Amino acid sequence: RTISLGTDVPTGIIITVLTTPYFLYLLVKSN
Repeated sequence: RTISLGTDVPTGIIITVLTTPYFLYLLVKSN
């Protein structure tokens, strides 16, 4: 858990940044 402690927040930010454009792309494509 010690190793993951410092990476929890950055990982969450990276996931959000990567998945948000993809999610918006799916919304635009579906319309």
